[in-house]
Amino acid sequence: MRNLRIIRNTVKHWYLFLLIGLLLVGVGLWAIFFPNRSLPVIALAFSLAFLISGIGEIFFAVANRDQIDDWGWNLVSGIFGLTIGALMLLNPEISVIALSFYVGFLVFFYSLKTIILSFDLKKYLLVKWGNFLAIGIIGLLISFLLLAKPFFTDWMIIIFASLGVITVGSTNIYFAFKLRKIKVLARRVSDSLLSRYEQVKQEIESALLDETE
Repeated sequence: MRNLRIIRNTVKHWYLFLLIGLLLVGVGLWAIFFPNRSLPVIALAFSLAFLISGIGEIFFAVANRDQIDDWGWNLVSGIFGLTIGALMLLNPEISVIALSFYVGFLVFFYSLKTIILSFDLKKYLLVKWGNFLAIGIIGLLISFLLLAKPFFTDWMIIIFASLGVITVGSTNIYFAFKLRKIKVLARRVSDSLLSRYEQVKQEIESALLDETE
């Protein structure tokens, strides 16, 4: 009964996740294919990407607080990304030393959010949730490797940090297209059908309430 209520209003600004994803994937690929860049430069690029993506997620969450039931996850995720990006930007020396930990914790949080949201997506008969879950699990594995920094050289830290950022970016791109699909499908549901759905829902809830009394 909960699924139609979630999608009855069209999602606003779904493309923000697409732009955020492209930004993160682009930064991650840049760091991998240009490994001769110094660690401080890569840390700066990551911090700016996290800062921008965090602001974008916060804006999306607030704009869709009346459209999406689970909008709070995106708000918390945006605040977390904004905080990590700001910390890295304000403490460049520490960011270089603790790059794998910053990125590791960020990838861990995003991956955990992805896994949780994948089970929410499972409730929609319209949305395939398995791929979303798989990306989340891959992200978790990468975050664990990043948090085991003592076993890595600087070059390996850059590679795994970049892979983590690419994974987060891919998640955002995938999520963006699912949001777009939900937006399109929600428009196909007529007002009369939604009205009948709400009426049936209330009747079922009343019947269940009578059963428990």
